[in-house]
Amino acid sequence: MPQLADITAKNAAAANVVFKGLVPASGETPALWRAQSVVPVPAAQPYMTIGHRKNADRSAQKVTGVIGVPFYTTEASTGKVSVAGTMPFNFSVTKPDSVPDGFSADFAAYVQSLVGSILFKDILVNAFSAT
Repeated sequence: MPQLADITAKNAAAANVVFKGLVPASGETPALWRAQSVVPVPAAQPYMTIGHRKNADRSAQKVTGVIGVPFYTTEASTGKVSVAGTMPFNFSVTKPDSVPDGFSADFAAYVQSLVGSILFKDILVNAFSAT
């Protein structure tokens, strides 16, 4: 079972940003990571949550998560940060108990590669599918 750990990601300028592992998953509580170095106000920090549970008929494990990047303004005279909204990336994976490890390893590699591709990045930035 994966253990909570910090994760280093890249921002648009290709600089490393550490998502600090803050809360491990437990029961109904999802694991939580925050990029605390981006801005000191927690509500404005990029975050990721991931939870897991068995599906309704208990034949598969379901993982759901959100990567959220709030957009905000900072008042020049006071330094007050105001969050205007968040861009969420929602994901869900259902792994049937009968899936062999080799197939789930390929699945993870495909997803990691596809989501990390330049085309997928362009789709997210522009909010349009490939045409």
